[in-house]
Amino acid sequence: MRFVAASFFALAIVAGQAAHSGALIPALAYPAYLLVVVGGMAALPGAVGVLRDRWSGLSVVMLVFGAYLIWRCTVAPDQAFAMTDATMILACVAVWAGMSLALTRNDARFVFIGILLAAGCGQVAVAVIQMVESGHFSMPYWLSLDLQNIYSVRFPYRPRGLFLNPNQFAWLMNILALMALSLGVWGRVRIVGRIALLYLAAVFGAMTIFSASRGGTMSLLVGFAAFLALSLRAVFAAHGTRRILFLCLGGVMLALCVGAAYAAFSTSWVAQGRIDSLLRADVRSAFAEEAIRLFQTRPLLGVGPGIYQYAARLYRTGDVTNDPIFAHDDWLQGLAEYGFVGFGLAVLVLVLAMIAGSKGFTGLVRVAAAETGSPTSSSAAFVLGAVCGLAACAVHSNVDFNLHIPANALLAAALFGIITGTKSVAGMKIAPARLTGWFTAFAALAATAGVAAILVQRGQAEYRDLEAKNAFADGNVKRALMEAEQGLRTAPDDPALRALRGRALFLYDSWLGFQTAASEGATAAPGDTLSDAEREKVNRDSVAEFTRATILQPRERTHHVELARSLVEIKEIDLAREEYLKAITLDPMQAYSWGAYADFLLERGNVPTARRIYEIAAMLPGGAYARSQAVDLDNDAAEAKQREWR
Repeated sequence: MRFVAASFFALAIVAGQAAHSGALIPALAYPAYLLVVVGGMAALPGAVGVLRDRWSGLSVVMLVFGAYLIWRCTVAPDQAFAMTDATMILACVAVWAGMSLALTRNDARFVFIGILLAAGCGQVAVAVIQMVESGHFSMPYWLSLDLQNIYSVRFPYRPRGLFLNPNQFAWLMNILALMALSLGVWGRVRIVGRIALLYLAAVFGAMTIFSASRGGTMSLLVGFAAFLALSLRAVFAAHGTRRILFLCLGGVMLALCVGAAYAAFSTSWVAQGRIDSLLRADVRSAFAEEAIRLFQTRPLLGVGPGIYQYAARLYRTGDVTNDPIFAHDDWLQGLAEYGFVGFGLAVLVLVLAMIAGSKGFTGLVRVAAAETGSPTSSSAAFVLGAVCGLAACAVHSNVDFNLHIPANALLAAALFGIITGTKSVAGMKIAPARLTGWFTAFAALAATAGVAAILVQRGQAEYRDLEAKNAFADGNVKRALMEAEQGLRTAPDDPALRALRGRALFLYDSWLGFQTAASEGATAAPGDTLSDAEREKVNRDSVAEFTRATILQPRERTHHVELARSLVEIKEIDLAREEYLKAITLDPMQAYSWGAYADFLLERGNVPTARRIYEIAAMLPGGAYARSQAVDLDNDAAEAKQREWR
C-alpha cells in the first residue's frame, strides 16, 4: 500500500498544479484533495509497523502547530475564508503524517519523486511553448472563465507552466531542481540515472531563471548554498576512500551549475530586467505595511484567516491600485492572521526540521561511508533534498504567497514528511516515541477524515459556485441562477452562493429582455418577460439574498453595493443609501464603492453631489470610470449653458 500512497500523494500535487493553482477558486483544488484522501487511507495500514520508530520532538511540535491552525480556523470571524484555509491545512497534515508514517522506504519515495519529476517535465514543456509563443500562448486550457479573463493576458513574456503566476511555477521548479540535484549527487543510483537527474536539476533551475521570478531566483540560490554547505560538511565528516573524488566532482558540478545559470540569465532579457528592478520599491512593500498594521490590532492570536483582504482595503494607500487577496508574504500574512502564537510555532517547526534534517543527512552519509566505503545514500539524498527545498521555501515565502497555493503547500508538507519519516534522523526527545507515533497516526486519520467530510459537505456547493461564475462570464444568467440554487441546497449558508443567486435574480429581467431582443424575427412567447408581480418578487428575493450575504460576510464591500442596487429596485432609497455608505466605509481608498454611490446619486437627480463624488473617486485607484463620468457631466453642463445663450 505504500506505493499506492506515494502515487496518490504525488498525483494530488500534480492535480493541484493542473488546476491552475486552485487558490482563488476552491473548487479547482478539490480533485487534489480527493487524491489526498485516497493517499491518506492507503498510508494508514503501512503506519502500524513503524509507530515505535518515530522521532518525537519535531512530530510533536508539528502536531501542536497543525492543531492550533485548525482551531484558529474554527473560531475565525469569516467562516467562508476559514473553510478554505482549514481544508488546505487538513490536507497538508494528511500528506505530512502519511509520508512520515508510511513512506519511510526509499522505493516508495522514488515513486513519489518520480511522478513529480515527470509532472515537472510536463510543466517545463508548457513553459517552453509559452516562451516560444511569447505573448500569444498562455494556457492549453482554462477551467474558469473568470481566471481566463483575468490571467490570460498577464505575464505574456514570462513562462509559468500551468500555474497562474510565474512565481508559483518557480516554487515547484526550485524544489524539483534541489531534489533532483541531491539524488543525482548523493543517491545510490546507476550512472545513467545520475546523469538524468543532474540534467533535470539543470533544466528545472534554468526554468526558474527564465520565469523571471526574483523571489524564486533568490530562493534557488539559498537552496543551492545549503546543498553545498551540507554536502561539504558531510564529506569531511564521513570516513571513506572517495572523499577527494567527491570534492573534485563537487567543484566540477559547482562550475557547471554557475555556468548554466549564467547562460540562462544572459539569454533572458526579462529575467535581467526583473533582477535590475530588485531594489526598487513595488506594491509588495505596501502589502507588507498593511499586514503589519493588521497584526498590531490583535498580535497574540491574530485576526483569523482571510481577514487580510478586508484589512488591506481599510489600510491601503493611494499608491496601491490592486485589490490584494494575499500579502505576497506568507510570513507576514501568517503573523497577522494567526498571531504571534501561530508565527512562533511555524518558525519553531522550520528550525527543528532544518536542524534534524541537517544532522540526519550527515549521520546517514557517515553510516553509509563506514559500511560500504562510499558516502552515497538514497535516504541521505532524500533528506538533503527536503532540507534544501525547505530552505528555498522559507526564503521564497518572504516575497510571495505560495503557501496559499494548494499544490505548493502540499509539496512543502511532503518535504516535512520526508524528514520526519526518516528513522535515522536524530533530535531531542520530548515525548515517548511510541506515544508520538500513535499521535501522528491519529493525526493522519483525523486529517484524512476531515478532508473527506469537507469534500462531501462542500464539494457540490463549490462546484456549483464555479459553474455559476462560468455561466455569468458566459452571459447566461438563467444557468447561473440554476447553478447557484442547486449549490444552496447543500450549503444554504454559503455567502458566495447567496450573492451569486442575488445577482442572477437582479439581472434576470433585463437578461430576458435582451434575449428576446436578440432573437432575430422571433416573437416573444408568454413567459419570455416577467410580469410586474413577478418582477417585484424577483427583486425582493434578490434583496433577501444579498441581505443574507452581508450577514454572513459583513466585511465584503461588494455584497453591500449589490444589496444597495437591489434595494433601489424595490424603492427602498434610504436603506440603499446606507448600504452604499457602508461599502465606502469598508474600502474608502478605492474608487469602486465611491463610483457606485455617485451613480446612485446621479440616478436620483442629485447631479452636483454626484459630480463631487465622481471627483473624489477619480483621484483614487481604479478611478478611470469616475473620471470619465465627471467629464461627461462637465460636457453636459457646458452644452446646457450653450443652449441657454442661444
